[in-house]
Amino acid sequence: DCLSDVPETRDSLLLRAANPADHDAWEQFARAYGPVAYAVARRAGLQDADSHDVAQQVLISASQSLQDWQKREDGCRFRHWLFRIARNATIN
Repeated sequence: DCLSDVPETRDSLLLRAANPADHDAWEQFARAYGPVAYAVARRAGLQDADSHDVAQQVLISASQSLQDWQKREDGCRFRHWLFRIARNATIN
């Protein structure tokens, strides 16, 4: 299960990473979740280079949407949201 590869989500990191000025938080976020996106792409059969591209796309998408995700109240957990972004990027 790919979701088991997602590290435990710290709300404090998500809040900090949503701030474009907090470079340290973004580095932590990218180190934690970039490999998850890469793994989703590899498991879908993409080659190494393509999987790295997908991981980069996922991090870009997350950075652009993280503040909006914070405001959601539909009960969607972060790991499901990130996995959905990774799966969609892999399909595209």
